[in-house]
Amino acid sequence: MPKIGNRVLLVSMLFLTFGGITMYLAFANGNVSIVSPITNIYPMVTIAVAKFRLKEQLTIRQYAGLAMLLAAVPLFSF
Repeated sequence: MPKIGNRVLLVSMLFLTFGGITMYLAFANGNVSIVSPITNIYPMVTIAVAKFRLKEQLTIRQYAGLAMLLAAVPLFSF
């Protein structure tokens, strides 16, 4: 594996660890109905990296999916 791959893997695992810890802390101290939808929008980070870093073009369907995802978060938070 290239040396840069190890660093990316380390950063990814750190984010996964801190994300899991903060999610469970939020579950313990907050409303699950609000915390869960927000923590489940993690695909947006992947899409942002693909769009800006990898210069991928999104289709109309993908934009529609993103819009529905963003609209769903407040709906699930009630």
